[in-house]
Amino acid sequence: MSENETVTTTEGATETVTVTPEAETTPDATPDLAAEVEKWKANSRKNEERAKANAAAAKELEALKASQMTEMDKAVAAAKAEGFAEARKASAAEIVEAKVRAAATGRGIDTDALLEGLDRSRFIGAEDFSIDDEAIGTWIDRIAPKVEEQPHTTVDIGQGKKGEPEKPEMDAFKKALGV
Repeated sequence: MSENETVTTTEGATETVTVTPEAETTPDATPDLAAEVEKWKANSRKNEERAKANAAAAKELEALKASQMTEMDKAVAAAKAEGFAEARKASAAEIVEAKVRAAATGRGIDTDALLEGLDRSRFIGAEDFSIDDEAIGTWIDRIAPKVEEQPHTTVDIGQGKKGEPEKPEMDAFKKALGV
C-alpha cells in the first residue's frame, strides 16, 4: 500500500513523493545491504540536486535585489562592505599576533621583541584577510626550532635505601638447599 504526498518546494515547483511503509523485518530475514546502499545513494543525489537548485535560486534572488536597489541603498551596502573589510583587516593583525605568541610558546623566544618589528600583513590574505597558519608555523620554526621533548628520567644522587647487597653466607645457604 502506498500513499502519495504533494510537496511544494521553495522555488514554487510541486513534487509528488510516494511514501511506502517500511516492511517489518523478522529475525529470520536478512536485510539486502546492496539495496539499502543504493537507496541512500539515490536520496543523497536527490538532496545534492535540490541544494544546487537552491543555491542558484539564492544567487538569482540576490541579483534581483541588487537590480532593484536605489542609489542610496547601493551606497549603504557598499559602506557596510567596506566597514566589514576594515574590521576584518584590523582584527586579522591581532589574530596574527596571538597565533605567533601561541606558536612561540615553550621555545624560549622573547615574543614581545619579536612582534615589535613584525610585518603582520605578510601572514594575512590580501582579499579575504585570512590568516596563513602554516606560514606562521614555518617562520617560527626557522627562528627557533622545536626542541624534542626528552623523556623524564630520574637521577640517582646517592641518597636513600638502595636494597640489600647479596651476602656470601646467603649464597652458600641457597646452594646447599638447591635453590
